[in-house]
Amino acid sequence: MSRSTARDSAAQEPRSGWSDLLARSWVTPLLAGAVVVLTVILMVVSFPPFDTPEAAYLWAAPFLVWVLLRRPSWRLTWVVAGSSQAVGWILILRWLRHFPEHAGVAFPTIIGWSAMILLGIIVGLFGTAWLVAARSVLPRCRGSSLAFRLVVMLGLAAFWVVLEWIRATVFTGFPWLILAASQWQRPLVLQVAAVTGSWGISFMLILFNLGLVFYLRTFLETRGAAWWKRICPEFYLALVCLLGVIGSGLLDKRIGAPQPAFSAGFVQPGVLPRARWDLEQMESVLADYRMVAQFAAYDGADAILWPEASTPLPAPGNEYAVQWLESLAAELGLPILMGNLVSVPDVEGVLRYYNGVIIVDPEDGIQEAFYGKRHLVPFGEYVPAWIPFVDMVVPLDGQFTRGDAPNVLDFKVGDRVWRVGALVCYEDLFPELARSQLHEGVHFFFVATNNIWYGREGAAAQHAAHSVLRAVELRRPVLRAGNEGWSGWIDERGNIRHVLRGSDGSIYFQGADAETFYLDPRYQGTLSAYARYGDWFVWLSMLVTAIAGASIRFWRPERAVPDV
Repeated sequence: MSRSTARDSAAQEPRSGWSDLLARSWVTPLLAGAVVVLTVILMVVSFPPFDTPEAAYLWAAPFLVWVLLRRPSWRLTWVVAGSSQAVGWILILRWLRHFPEHAGVAFPTIIGWSAMILLGIIVGLFGTAWLVAARSVLPRCRGSSLAFRLVVMLGLAAFWVVLEWIRATVFTGFPWLILAASQWQRPLVLQVAAVTGSWGISFMLILFNLGLVFYLRTFLETRGAAWWKRICPEFYLALVCLLGVIGSGLLDKRIGAPQPAFSAGFVQPGVLPRARWDLEQMESVLADYRMVAQFAAYDGADAILWPEASTPLPAPGNEYAVQWLESLAAELGLPILMGNLVSVPDVEGVLRYYNGVIIVDPEDGIQEAFYGKRHLVPFGEYVPAWIPFVDMVVPLDGQFTRGDAPNVLDFKVGDRVWRVGALVCYEDLFPELARSQLHEGVHFFFVATNNIWYGREGAAAQHAAHSVLRAVELRRPVLRAGNEGWSGWIDERGNIRHVLRGSDGSIYFQGADAETFYLDPRYQGTLSAYARYGDWFVWLSMLVTAIAGASIRFWRPERAVPDV
């Protein structure tokens, strides 16, 4: 039979229903659109405020199945990958549009929506890069050897970690909601972070996504075959990785035996940003703080915790604010650990302003030692010098000075002095900041923040997810005080032990309560592997990415299906 006759015969063979349907021209854009929609939905619901973190185990599956089985064109790949990531991140960061309105800038609606869309697109570029990388190598796995497929899986999972680390580092860093943060309410899978950092959790989630896709491919291609041909080693690799992550927590013998520390009075004044900085409303703002602090004291607090930038005036730095705070602490008979503006002269006598954390003792007043925020918010707390004329578009009343040291604070409660690692605003997103304080004998971390700038669409819960990761990585409790939420405390294993909520169950309200937090003495005085060795898993992922990339580049599996 001639080659042309064979082709004609093959063309006349009847196709299955599914094959015939998928071959139709109108199916290609329909499938692409379905992939975008499914990917966006799974991305968004993986993170707070949605309580479906299991979606993170398959968020990439629709795209990966599509490229593995259909091998779309490169143009269509870029469109689907880029649009799904941009739309997904815009929806995740939808709360950002509220900031300009609260900040009082001109054209708040235009600037707010523009900032939300622009940041969503920028963050989405990292996910797009990974999806495109997956498109470049997954089609070669069809018909290839098991060794090649395992190299692809490990290389792609490691490459995801590298991309997350880059996003957390470049241009001042924006590690908001790395994939591991989706598991913030699943402490059973978080414990490995004490060894690998949160990067290990992200690695596992990506590996599981890939394992599911290979399992589906094996299922579709081996229907009716013998049982041993239906075995999918790639899925078992992902499953073993997941079980190893869970097992790392189950095998930790340092569980239980917590000891009470003190009753912390979590205060949420619920003061709107414009009111906070309006000196005409200062007395009203201070009255709100006094009221909620008194309620916490009445509820049995041994110490009061206040959120970021609490008073409208700097203290130290303003005599009225200093006197007011010291008189309140003396009236309550309780120490106050609080975020506040600090104004002090430098060695040359120049007055410097810090966004910091201070301690007000009921007997000795405001302590001299304070913590100055080290990772300032660009365009909010300072204008980057490398961007000319931006201060004409985003005017700031004054730029803050960056803190230059960890400055662990001594917080005296009763007869006991506690070593506090303070973090301000979104500093709990950066594990290296908390890690640098741990070597100074920190008993617990305190996060003073204010998410009221961003409305009530999930920013507070998304932010709190990072405090959970820090607690597990460094094996220290984290206490948080937010202006309107999220306030509460997290133990050394990432269990959320208390959240301040209103009568309707919402975290968004003005109020206070007192809750005793506990320390596990078997973690105190010790350093986790991550605290000792830092981001070693990132460097390992870089090595694995490089080796896998080189192997895939030069590997020529005899049975591989060529890419198109």
